[in-house]
Amino acid sequence: MEIKKSVITALNQIGVEAGDTVLVHSDSTLAMRLSKSASWLEANRFMQECFEETLGVQGTLIVPTFNYNFCKGKPYVHESTPSQVGLFSEQVRKDPRALRSFHPIFSFASAIFVPSSNSI
Repeated sequence: MEIKKSVITALNQIGVEAGDTVLVHSDSTLAMRLSKSASWLEANRFMQECFEETLGVQGTLIVPTFNYNFCKGKPYVHESTPSQVGLFSEQVRKDPRALRSFHPIFSFASAIFVPSSNSI
């Protein structure tokens, strides 16, 4: 896909390289436009694949998975409480390769893209 190569080139041009650790807080709208995807899920997969290919197996992608419901008295369930700060962060949180920090409000998910049978 030509667009994917363009996005990876742009990431490289701003200094993102294989083996880096990158914190991303994003708006999926641009991914939807660039990938010409039919769904948000597809657009976010496109964005994740761009980071995965850019960072390689030694790189780490980190996204915020904040959820403010704990402040309202609702329980926090580490494995299933969703991210409230974006579709992309929720997708990374659900990736079986991702680990989530233990904080009921300001958690982060990080994914090291080691190839697996569950790979997106």
